[in-house]
Amino acid sequence: MIELTDVIAAPTELDWGRFVNPVQGGKTIATAITIEDGAYTFKQHMDKGEKQYFFIPLTEAQRLRMIVTAQGRLVSYDKNGELVEKKGFDFSNFWADFVTADDEPIKGPFRRVQFRSRAPGFQKEAQMMSRGPDGVYFRVTANSMKINKDTRFDLFIDEAGDMITGRDAPAEAGPDLLAVKPLQDVVGHIGLQDAVDSYEIVGLSEDTQELALVINFTDPDFKYRVLITNLDTDRRIKRFNGLNGRQSLFFDIPKERPDLMIQIINQVAGSKKFSSYTFVLED
Repeated sequence: MIELTDVIAAPTELDWGRFVNPVQGGKTIATAITIEDGAYTFKQHMDKGEKQYFFIPLTEAQRLRMIVTAQGRLVSYDKNGELVEKKGFDFSNFWADFVTADDEPIKGPFRRVQFRSRAPGFQKEAQMMSRGPDGVYFRVTANSMKINKDTRFDLFIDEAGDMITGRDAPAEAGPDLLAVKPLQDVVGHIGLQDAVDSYEIVGLSEDTQELALVINFTDPDFKYRVLITNLDTDRRIKRFNGLNGRQSLFFDIPKERPDLMIQIINQVAGSKKFSSYTFVLED
């Protein structure tokens, strides 16, 4: 595989303010070029039907954001058969998808950037959550329209783990549940491909009869719900629906004192929302 240093020149600013840091992607997913967070453009204009593939290394529970900026004008052939930027046309086009190693689009909202006939300076964004250590590919495709080589794409990688462990809380009960004790401050993230975060309650004292889950979302408009489940019987103890922002949620501890699970759920399926949250269990 070609290394990053083999394909990227030093970033420059063109006279009219365009950022240029050219990179050439692979022609197939097997020859995808590895890049990291940063800002890039393309080495050459992309003709109809052309594709370029890139690979971005990610660890578990990281959020990748790609912001694409139209910097150039419409591209077409000149009289010599060369692709050139047309003067006087403030149009630009772009299409890119996050894809799997099998070249299939990743499921979930906000995983594609697509625009046509947009003036220079127009921006559009895609995001995704890493659910494992394998990284992600993205595919740039010149479908029905050519792509200007000076189209800029910025990649940002944010830590988005749960309990600040670099781990993603699982979606359901199992051996990977993250354990949380009363009065323990927890920080988590949810949204995009991460629809559910599950935690096991541990360390309850024998005289605890009721708990309050005090939870606060950074995005006050993020819609969520909370389930409290008896892990021994898989029966739901309490459901809280239609939540947003800061909430204090009270629930009783069953007399048989079973193992309990908290699930924090993105209530709007397919939502492009993403948010961090904090919570603490108070007895």
